[in-house]
Amino acid sequence: MYVVIEGIDGSGKTTLVDTLRPVLGKLCGVNNVVFHREPSPLSEAQIYFQNRSKGGLYHPIVAAGLMVGDRTETVQWGRALMADRTKLLVSDRGFLSTFAYQGMDMARMVKDPDQFPKAVWSAFEMLWDMHTGIPLPDLTIYLDCPPDMALMRVADRAEGEHLSCEQVEQAWHGYMAAVSYLRDKMGTEWMRDHFLVLPVTETIAAGGARDEAARDVTVLAQIVRAAVEAALTQRGEVC
Repeated sequence: MYVVIEGIDGSGKTTLVDTLRPVLGKLCGVNNVVFHREPSPLSEAQIYFQNRSKGGLYHPIVAAGLMVGDRTETVQWGRALMADRTKLLVSDRGFLSTFAYQGMDMARMVKDPDQFPKAVWSAFEMLWDMHTGIPLPDLTIYLDCPPDMALMRVADRAEGEHLSCEQVEQAWHGYMAAVSYLRDKMGTEWMRDHFLVLPVTETIAAGGARDEAARDVTVLAQIVRAAVEAALTQRGEVC
């Protein structure tokens, strides 16, 4: 089973994934759960984005191509893993993030504001075609975090790229557009069975009181656990 955790930078994806490790390990067995993060370590995509964070050149179509290539390789080795019906592949980010970031960047290359909605759709259609042969996640967990909350977390990071308020807001709008596109493509019923939206509390986003934030993340992790267990049951797969 292929599970993806999505959300804008600062939404708490990595925190949730870390909390999920023992939770899903207990559900399916530690050796039956593999965690992955995009872009893959030492991949061309990761090197490309590392260079960008240091001021290197960036082109959204190049970035999208590298991410799709990286994702293809992940799914290829993941298929062997997922052929075992007791296994879980949990990824921090997936195809939706390519739509939200590179897809929207591609659309912004069009200078005429009146053409922007059409440009977004055209970029998303291009990315959809590029993902031909790559299966959609069996379950996508989207962390719905308001941009102002996410910005507080991003601003506190000691390492990595520090994003501006405008960049975080653009990412949020990108995800909203990507989710809407996916709903149009797959239908409401598919979204109900394969897509779960979890609101991020202010405590988690702000890093709040340690005990309170940990409690809230644990609640989210238990919701994800229940969703994973239900999806496994629906697919006839039992850990």
